[in-house]
Amino acid sequence: MGALAQSSGADPARLAQEILSEGGYQTQLPAQAHDGPPVTPPLALLELVFWVGVAVLAALLAWWLVRLVRDYRGRGARAQEPSGVARAFVASDPRLEEAEAQAQRGEFGEAIHLLLLVAIARLGRELDQPPEPSATSRELLRAFRLRGAAREDLRFLVGRVEVFLFGGAPLGREDYAESRARLDALLAERPA
Repeated sequence: MGALAQSSGADPARLAQEILSEGGYQTQLPAQAHDGPPVTPPLALLELVFWVGVAVLAALLAWWLVRLVRDYRGRGARAQEPSGVARAFVASDPRLEEAEAQAQRGEFGEAIHLLLLVAIARLGRELDQPPEPSATSRELLRAFRLRGAAREDLRFLVGRVEVFLFGGAPLGREDYAESRARLDALLAERPA
């Protein structure tokens, strides 16, 4: 090492030769260190990995198919059995008078919610399987299969209620008046 310090201004090739001449450094790549072809995993190991992969894929496919069949059967059974809660809700027939009374007290959000419940109950009478009172807006729109203005009227009512219940936005007299007009138009288009 002393010689290295003295030759710091020396030629880099000669300096490298001095470093490697001490014999403590590896001078061959590992692949060159042994005689013969490169080492490969045995064929049996590769075959085992392949079959394990096939088994895992088969298990995942079977699990997916079982879930698909269960979900399909579950939906079919639920669609065939009328819900007691939905039937009871349709039969309860929320009253427009109650909505008017709430609006008179300044409870416009609650009154509009009741208008939506009136729409759901009255439209649900026409269906073999009325939607649950807890149905989402998408489920309601899909269940009633309304077109044109009737669909827009129901969508408006659902939107106002969502803004009130989930958005926490206050609703006013104008919101109630428009919601009531939309409900009247919606029910006028449908049989009583």
